[in-house]
Amino acid sequence: MGLPEREELDVLQMQREIIDELKLVDAKTLRLAHSMMRAHAVERELEEDPIVDNTIDGTPIREKEFFAEADKAVIEVRNGGGTPADVFFKETEQWLKDLK
Repeated sequence: MGLPEREELDVLQMQREIIDELKLVDAKTLRLAHSMMRAHAVERELEEDPIVDNTIDGTPIREKEFFAEADKAVIEVRNGGGTPADVFFKETEQWLKDLK
């Protein structure tokens, strides 16, 4: 489902005109245009792959990365990996004792 044909032609025409105009502008205007386009690219990236969490040090975790890691963890558990519940609870109990 693309743009209607007329609107698609209008968009292509605008793109050509912008490219032609950019060849004529001064450095200050070019920096402004570049800044606006970079901001738009960052916004588009956030829409396509939003930040869903952060690591302890504040590094953002993107949605695609989060789900890829979750899928790996599920496969690991299905293949017998991970920590059995009884071991987990013993380790947690010991950890809590060590905190006191």
